[in-house]
Amino acid sequence: MAGKPQALIVGSGVIGLSIGIALLKLNSKLEVTILEKEPNLGFHASGRNSGVIHAGFYYSPDSLKAKFCREGNIALTNLIVRNNLDYKRTGKVVVAQNSNQVSELVELARRGTENGVALELLESADLPKFEPLARTTSAFLWSPSTSVADPNQVIKVMAAEFENLGGKLHFNQEVTEIREKSIIVNSRTLDGSLIINCAGTHALRLAHNMEIATEFAQLPFMGLYRYTEKASLPLRTLVYPVPDRNYPFLGVHFTLAIDGKIKIGPSAIPILGSEQYQFSKGVDSIDLKQSLTSLRSLALKNFNQSWALARTELPNLKSKVLIEKAAALVPETRNVKSWKRYKPGIRAQLVEIRSGKLVQDFKIAKEGSVIHVLNSVSPGWTSSLSFGSWIASQGQEFLD
Repeated sequence: MAGKPQALIVGSGVIGLSIGIALLKLNSKLEVTILEKEPNLGFHASGRNSGVIHAGFYYSPDSLKAKFCREGNIALTNLIVRNNLDYKRTGKVVVAQNSNQVSELVELARRGTENGVALELLESADLPKFEPLARTTSAFLWSPSTSVADPNQVIKVMAAEFENLGGKLHFNQEVTEIREKSIIVNSRTLDGSLIINCAGTHALRLAHNMEIATEFAQLPFMGLYRYTEKASLPLRTLVYPVPDRNYPFLGVHFTLAIDGKIKIGPSAIPILGSEQYQFSKGVDSIDLKQSLTSLRSLALKNFNQSWALARTELPNLKSKVLIEKAAALVPETRNVKSWKRYKPGIRAQLVEIRSGKLVQDFKIAKEGSVIHVLNSVSPGWTSSLSFGSWIASQGQEFLD
């Protein structure tokens, strides 16, 4: 191994694995090591993902999300099919809850066309052909290239591919500091020609240790779902509302999980800890400072939108409210009595401190031979392979 250029990747989520695979495909002579603080794969966002492979029509055509989602959809689907993983091409309908939202459907259709995504804007009379249980006003969108898969199956296959290409994947390796050309992991120093920070909810604190991206703070958001079995609510396809373009969330919607469960959610609840899956656990002093800075910025610089978000999302903590919002899309939801809690997920959401705005696109920061992946929120899973290839290409100059 001596003499090989070495790349060190912090974090074994789908982004870290995708970057590792891409680097080794670019140059099989590299030594690429992924360091993961947990004892196994999928402990956090990548393993708690909804499993939806998005088509890519939500995002502004000039955004990184639009650039990578459509390509990522194709690449991820190919990986799933190639490895015979569980997969359902469900499609998705986006429905309007009132006449004012019809113009937003038209805008989404325009974005989809500009982003090169297959999409149909259809009249409400056609909706029963796609989803008989859903309801809409005047029109709806049909997305045939939306599908679902099992995120945990996917990350296991990606890890195997990474190791088969010659990559090294080490668990129980907590990186506490990143420097130019080296990292501190488990109190020892490792040197690397290229270092890529894909630490998810911990990425910003590692960047801040280098005085990078100090214009941002992080406010974690927890997504809470409820689920029932398909026999109780036999949906054919995913059902989504028209999203509010002011926020990076898609609203309460219906997801068909690969295991047959029907999920409603998520809520988008701001929390204090980057791993606060339970109220009393998962918050440290760094998390607390970051979250309070974010909340202060949102309240002082962007009060109206922040209040609107809180007024919309906080009531979703009550099952009754969540079910009633879902019932606006699929009225039969009210007749289901067996809604249960699904495991929550946490997204690492950046806040721009100066403006008090939620960062809606992917965000990276480069400093010398270090690349920080700071905001790889939804559709991060869908986009992972194409996004990872792009990041790998950004680091090539340090590995020649």
